[in-house]
Amino acid sequence: MNHLQVFQNNKFGEIRVATTEAGDPIFCLVDLCSILDIKNVSHCKSRLNTKGVVTADTLTPGGTQKMTFVNEPNLYKVIFQSRKPGCEKIRLWGGYYPPHSR
Repeated sequence: MNHLQVFQNNKFGEIRVATTEAGDPIFCLVDLCSILDIKNVSHCKSRLNTKGVVTADTLTPGGTQKMTFVNEPNLYKVIFQSRKPGCEKIRLWGGYYPPHSR
């Protein structure tokens, strides 16, 4: 995993993003769950494709911590499966809204 960046959006907050050795973005699962008001991160993680879940030691202001990151397909899976109000803001922002949900 390469350096950590913070993606910020005024409508839904911030999410830490890193890149894999191949250069693909991976997204902090705790941040994603926070944005979407998902309280049980472990339950959310259990529904994801394990091939797209990475746990890495990450330097934070509080020291090094183990953090879970998910790949882009898992990011979308969390967003589209959630019925939380925060998801609608993200779907609309990104232009991703399932046709049957409009």
